[in-house]
Order: sequence, then C-alpha cells, then structure tokens
Amino acid sequence: SCSPAPTCTQVSDLVVSTATGSTADISWTANNGETAWEYVIQNQGTGEPTTAGAGITTNPYTITGLDSATEYEVFVRAICDGNDSSPWRGPVNFTTSYACGDTLYDSGGATGNYANNELTTVTVYPDTAGDLVTFTFLSFETEANYDEIWVYDGPDTNATVILDEYSGSTIPDPITSSHPTGALTFVFDSDFLGTDSGYEILISCSPAPTC
Repeated sequence: SCSPAPTCTQVSDLVVSTATGSTADISWTANNGETAWEYVIQNQGTGEPTTAGAGITTNPYTITGLDSATEYEVFVRAICDGNDSSPWRGPVNFTTSYACGDTLYDSGGATGNYANNELTTVTVYPDTAGDLVTFTFLSFETEANYDEIWVYDGPDTNATVILDEYSGSTIPDPITSSHPTGALTFVFDSDFLGTDSGYEILISCSPAPTC
C-alpha cells in the first residue's frame, strides 16, 4: 500500500537512563529538527495515550513526582510546526527504585512465601545526598543454607559485602551504608525446592555521623 509520508516523524531511540525513587531521566532522538515534545507517564500496561501529554522543550528530560517501587511506562511524541504532532513512541517500561521510608518485602509480600528459583537484586540510594541508607530487618525466615541473601556496602555487587550467604531464621542486625554514595545493595537467591515466609526490611536514611 502507499500513503503520503508523515509530516511529523516519530522520535526514535527513546530510553530511560536513570530511575530513582521519585524521578526518571528520559532521552530520545528528534527526527524533524523540532524543539517541542509531549510525554505521558502512566502505570505499565495502560496502553497508548488517547489524549495530549505534558508539553516539554528539553531533551533529555527528568520526570519528577513519581512513586517509589512502581512500574511505569513512558511515551513521547514530537510537536512539529503548529499543532502537527507525530505518532507516539513507546512504551518504554521501567521501575522506580525503593526509597527511604519504604518496606522491602520478598515476592510473597507481607503474608505469603517467596517462590523457588528467584534471583532478586535491589539497590537503594538515599533521598538526600550525604545521607546513608539503613536496612532494619523486621522479620526474616528463609530455607537455611539454601535460600540466601547478600548485602553490599554500595550501589552494586562489586562493593564490599557486609552480609554474605545469610539464611535461616535469625534476624540480622541493622545494616548501614558507609559508601560515599550512601547506597546499599540487597541480593536474594532461592533454590529450586522449598520456600519460607522470607523477609521484611524497613529502609531508612539519615545523615552520616559526624564522629
């Protein structure tokens, strides 16, 4: 089939480069020389927007006011001359990170058991630069010697390990970051057989001690 070329071409290479507990950095490639765009941010699975989005004039752009530990999808479209707009580009899916004041649960939530064959990695940064993240374990029950957790003092698993291959029913002591970023990274790995009630971890943040 044949049809006229669009007068306003879609943006391309839409990506979410960084997502914190309340923000997401998005960028894209403009294909019309345009300097205006619209974006829509919504819960994953909502589908292509049917109304206008929020107007913006910068690329890249930081979306603010998001909820922590939430799955989102984002769409962007170009605004060309006048009211001529391109089709939407998207969705690009992402999940905001946990934030200070959140509670980190295993996949079973507050009341259920975690599943077999899980591998979960969560990194938490402080909301305020210079603060330190603390994990306080409110409950802990995993299959001893098989379903294990690790906690790393920093933003990834290359950081110094604080808690190594920990499992069982003894609740760990609180863990506070000493890394310059203030971040902690948590890893949970369950095997193929046997589950338990898992973990409940309160995430808090506070200034580094002066002494």
